[in-house]
Amino acid sequence: MSIKAITDTRLFEIHETNLLYFGFMICSILLVSLLLLIGGNDAFAANIDLTATTLNEHTVSLHWTIPSQDYSRNKRIKSFKILYQESNDADFHTYVTGLDNNTRSIEVDELQKGTSYNFRVNADQVTGGMNSNLAHATTLEIDDASAVSPPKISGIGFYSISITDSEKPYAPSESYTQKPNTRFEDFFPYSKFSDQIDRGKYGSPINYGKSGQYFFTEGYVTSVPTLFSEINQPVQIQVRITDETDIFIGHLSLYTNVRGDGSDKQYSNLYVIFDRGRPIQVFDPSHYLKNVDVQASIENDKLWLIFDFVFQKPMKKSDILLESWNEGRIPVYAKIVDAWQISEPKQLETAEIPLNAEIEITHNAASPVCKADNSCFVPSETKILTGGTITWTNIDSFIHTITSGTQQYKDGKFGEYVYPTKSVKVTFDKPGTYPYFCELHPWATGKIYVSNANVISSTKEPVSQSTLIVKSITSTGSLLIENDDYVYLNEKSLTIEISGHVEGATHGTAVDFLLKRPDRSFEKFKIITNKEGYYKTVTVLDKKWQSGSYTIFAKHNDKIIGNISFVIMESR
Repeated sequence: MSIKAITDTRLFEIHETNLLYFGFMICSILLVSLLLLIGGNDAFAANIDLTATTLNEHTVSLHWTIPSQDYSRNKRIKSFKILYQESNDADFHTYVTGLDNNTRSIEVDELQKGTSYNFRVNADQVTGGMNSNLAHATTLEIDDASAVSPPKISGIGFYSISITDSEKPYAPSESYTQKPNTRFEDFFPYSKFSDQIDRGKYGSPINYGKSGQYFFTEGYVTSVPTLFSEINQPVQIQVRITDETDIFIGHLSLYTNVRGDGSDKQYSNLYVIFDRGRPIQVFDPSHYLKNVDVQASIENDKLWLIFDFVFQKPMKKSDILLESWNEGRIPVYAKIVDAWQISEPKQLETAEIPLNAEIEITHNAASPVCKADNSCFVPSETKILTGGTITWTNIDSFIHTITSGTQQYKDGKFGEYVYPTKSVKVTFDKPGTYPYFCELHPWATGKIYVSNANVISSTKEPVSQSTLIVKSITSTGSLLIENDDYVYLNEKSLTIEISGHVEGATHGTAVDFLLKRPDRSFEKFKIITNKEGYYKTVTVLDKKWQSGSYTIFAKHNDKIIGNISFVIMESR
C-alpha cells in the first residue's frame, strides 16, 4: 500500500472518530433539552431540600432550602414551580408557577380530605435547573384543633343584688292571697343556675332582691346603659356563650377598669381569667375587689359564666372587654362600652329623712305608660326612718295592690288591696330596702328605703327609668311585652306601642330604632323625645302578618340603650 493510501485511510479513521464524538455530544444535549422541556425532574440531582407538613384536612405547608454549596446556582434562580400528585397518580400537576427567588415556603390548600400527596419544587435558572426531593404528606381525615370554629359571645347580663332582712316588718292581712311565684328567667335570657348560686351566698330569696338586664352583643362593640353600684354591694355579671363544636370554651377573660375607643386588655388594671379545670386567676394590684367568684353552667346548649363581684374601692366608669376561645385557640372578643361604675355611698344628713311618708297610687297606674316615667306610684322611691309609716292612697278608679318583693319573687313581708279612694298604712320596724309592686298591674313598681335614726343613710344608685317599653295593641286592649315573651294574639294585629326614657335627653332628641322580623328583613326608624326626654309612638311590626321572632333595638348617640326580643304567635 502506498504512503498516500495509508494516509488517506488514517484520515478517514480520524474523521470518523470525530464525527462519532460530535454526534454523541449533540445527542446528549438534545436528550437533556428534551427532558427539561417535558419536565424531566429526575434529570438533575435533588439540589433543593423540601419538607411537607400537614396543617389540616385540606392544607399542607411546604418549606424548602438550597444547600450552601449551591449558593452560586441559587443566585441564578429566576423562579420556583410547585408540583403535586396524589400518591396513586402517575402524573404531577402544577399548583403554582413564577414564585420569586426569595420564596421558601407556601401553603397548598383545597386538597382532598384524608388523602396522600407527593410534592416537588422545580427551580428555573438562567442556565439549567434544580429540583427538590419528593416530599410526602397526608391531609387529615377530620379537623384538628386549629380548624375548630371559635365560640361566639352571645350576650351579657348585669344584675345588682340588694340584701334585705328576712324578718317580716308587717304581717299580711288574711284577705291577701299570694299567687304562684314567677321565675326571674321567664322574663330575660338568664342563667337558672345563678339562682342556686345566689341562694348559696344569701340564703332564701326573701333575703335579697335582684334587678338587672341582659344585652345582646352584636359585633365587637356594644353600648349599654351604665350599671351604677356601690362598694360592698354584690354585682353579678352573666356571660352567655354559644359554641357550635359542642366542645365549649376552655378560656374566658374579663378585663375592666379601662375606658375609651382605644381601650384594650393591655390597658386593663383589673381582670379575671377563667380556664376550664383550673382555679380562677385574678389580677388586682390596686385591690379594688373584696371578693370575686366565677362559676360555669351549661343550659339549653348555651354556656353561662357567672361572675360575682364585691368591690371594696370605687372604680371609675369603665368598659368591659371579654376574650374567649375553645380548643381551636382562636380568640374572639366583645367590648361593652361604659359598662359599670362603682362609687362610694353618697351621704345624706339624717335630718333630710322623714319619719313618715305618703305615696299616691296615680290614675296612670292601670296603664303600662306609667312605667316610662315612674308615675305609677308617686314618689316611686321613698326614704323614711326606722319605725316610720308609709301611707298609700289610691286616687285611681281601679283596685291596686301593695305587694312586697318583685313580680319575679314576692317575699311576703307585706301585701294589701287598696280600693279606689282608700288608704293603707305599713309601719317599718327594721332598716333595709323594700321593693314592692302591684299584682294586678305588675309594671307599677316602687321601693322603700328604711334607715336607722343614729346611722347616716346612703343614697342608692340613680333612679332607673325604663329606656324601652313595648306593648301590643288590639281592639280589646293592650298587653305589655317583656323580653323573651311568647305573645299569643287573638287577632292578626301587629300594631305596637313603643315608649321609653333617655337620660339627659332634651326636646327634639332622636332615638334610633332597628326592627328585625322573622323573615330576616329589618326596618330603621326614629322617634323624637319631649323636653323631659320621654318618647312614645304607635307603629306596626309589619304590613303583612308574620308569626315568629321579633327584635327591637333602641340606640341613642350610637349607644344601645335598650333591646327586647319576643315571639308573636297566633292564639292558642
